[in-house]
Amino acid sequence: MTTPRPPRPTAVRQAAWYVAAWSPFVPLFALLIALSEPRLGAIDAIDAGVRSIAWAAFLGLGAVVVARRVPWPGAVTARVATIHLLAMCAYSAGWLAGILAPIVAADPVNGLAQMRTVIGWQLLQGATTYAVLAIVLYVRRGIVVAREREARLAAAEALRTRAELEALRGRLDPHFLFNTLHSVRALVARDPARAQEAIDRLAALLRTTLDGKRADDDTVTVREELAFVDDYLALEAMRLGDRLRVVREVDAGALDAELPAFTIQPLVENAIVHAIAPRAAGGTLQLRVAGGDAHVTVTVADDGPGADAARVATATGVGLDAVRRRLVASGGARRLELETAPGAGFVARVVLPEPA
Repeated sequence: MTTPRPPRPTAVRQAAWYVAAWSPFVPLFALLIALSEPRLGAIDAIDAGVRSIAWAAFLGLGAVVVARRVPWPGAVTARVATIHLLAMCAYSAGWLAGILAPIVAADPVNGLAQMRTVIGWQLLQGATTYAVLAIVLYVRRGIVVAREREARLAAAEALRTRAELEALRGRLDPHFLFNTLHSVRALVARDPARAQEAIDRLAALLRTTLDGKRADDDTVTVREELAFVDDYLALEAMRLGDRLRVVREVDAGALDAELPAFTIQPLVENAIVHAIAPRAAGGTLQLRVAGGDAHVTVTVADDGPGADAARVATATGVGLDAVRRRLVASGGARRLELETAPGAGFVARVVLPEPA
């Protein structure tokens, strides 16, 4: 499962955006020219504005090349400053020459005298325009790079959460399957009906696991997840007998809330493996699903020996940490809350948004 990179803009699209960015300056320059030269008619002023901006935009392609060839290092360095200072001077001089050439060609004496009064202003305008253009190009490039980085991170996160899901699925096979098969084998002669029921539940459990591996969408409802957990608990109850006591409190109105697949089962397994199975007297597993306050809460609690909360919070093995990461990656303000202390049992609480 991979996340595709965002498509890069085509050359035609980039050119269109470049032309569109310069277009608003045409009427502005036409107005400035008309105000500075009242003798010019509106058509001549617009024509002069178009020629001036067209030349500025053409020279601006050089700024685009410089910005691409000289990536922003994160701070102003002597090399970057020198390159852009030279490019700024070339841009200003080129823009001035482009404006001056047709005027002087049409009237060498008066045209040159007329341009002497605005040469300084034109050079300053060219330098300012180049600086703004370079800044915009670097900012735009920074946005593109940031988006590509986010896409790569999202792809990596998707792959990692998929790997964690596969790891959670894989945990179901080795340490659980053999115990179940041994229990079924013992029941075959003594209680064939219960053995048949156990085989049916095991088949349903494995079918869910295999179907999930083929699916592209890891999201299920609480109802579907609980059905999987019920099969798991039934098989564990067959093995542990009266040592496993389950208390269920389920709000039927909260069963349509969505969560990543294999979220509740690892929490139930954690309680059985660490709190109930090791004790001769067994223990009680509490499974609650409640809605309200714009949230659905799924709670898995046991009355076992508990654990040190600080160590649990920093644990990074497959299990609780994988469940926590997958909930966060799924979005929607989903999260895993843990409460435990030595001798005080263990509570895992999955908080989900209410179903729409």
